[in-house]
Amino acid sequence: MKPPVILPDEGQLSEAEFMALGAKIAARSGAAPSSSEGGRQPRASAQTSSASRIEAAKEPPAPPPKIDAQLDEDEPLARLRLVTPVTIDGTRHVWLEFREPTFASIGLVLSGRISEPALAALVTGLPDGFLRHLRYTDAERVMSFVHALVPDLPKG
Repeated sequence: MKPPVILPDEGQLSEAEFMALGAKIAARSGAAPSSSEGGRQPRASAQTSSASRIEAAKEPPAPPPKIDAQLDEDEPLARLRLVTPVTIDGTRHVWLEFREPTFASIGLVLSGRISEPALAALVTGLPDGFLRHLRYTDAERVMSFVHALVPDLPKG
């Protein structure tokens, strides 16, 4: 993208002197003038290039390719015993197991597409919203574990 042409005020350099100085600066930096006017482009081509840049910017970026991937089952990084066991979807939970989050799940949290409690659900393998069914003490402990697993998450 070419920088805009800035013309001098009256009483300073003439337009020709200003354009010559611009050509010297461009030559020193390795940029070559695009026309015989010392680097100034005719208005029509500048408008055309602006229009093509605007059209290119309107096109959405290509979606990333779909990859079929599945992590191998791994050992949990940590286990937390609940103060008050809870039954979720018919399964009684006395212990919660925490697995390392994926890079993608961290990106979703940082971009605001999922919440930190949703990340807690991902790392424990429980359904999203499970924290609402825990006692406050257990929910706070779960979120402390999540922040310990991913210390770069903003606190708040």
